[in-house]
Amino acid sequence: MTKLADGIDPLTDTELPGDTALNNVRLARCFFYVAEIIGKVIANGGEVVYPGEKATFYISDEQLEAIAITPEPVGVNEIARRVNAAIDAKRMIGLTGERINNWLVEQGLLKVETREEKQVKVATPEGKARGISTVLVTTPEGRSYEKNVFDKSLQRLVIDQSNSIGGR
Repeated sequence: MTKLADGIDPLTDTELPGDTALNNVRLARCFFYVAEIIGKVIANGGEVVYPGEKATFYISDEQLEAIAITPEPVGVNEIARRVNAAIDAKRMIGLTGERINNWLVEQGLLKVETREEKQVKVATPEGKARGISTVLVTTPEGRSYEKNVFDKSLQRLVIDQSNSIGGR
């Protein structure tokens, strides 16, 4: 397209004759426009993305392998932060702790309970057996709350299932 816009025959790499319909200023502008759109689609991994809109979450196997898994348990938001650091979050919808937690509920590893008129997610017996534990955290303001943390194996499970979780 760019060659046509520049007045070059893309098959022979020679200049287009001046009297050909392809060597027209209005068509050249169209060719430049189409070349720009095609370039953007290629840059977005083949997905059409409109201005202000982000692409659906996707992470490659190579990006997944590069995500750190730590021996010490971490919370769901830390896992989401690590996954999002491996993708282009400016172009793509990122993974959230809420999405991960909802997926873990669907898998039967967490369940929703009502405590003090609030809904909280707590580990099921299967979730505890697979690596979810609960720790008591105190904020700098002195407020305490329970937080679910995930061991190495559960970090790996969530990271490996990132496309299933984030692509919803």
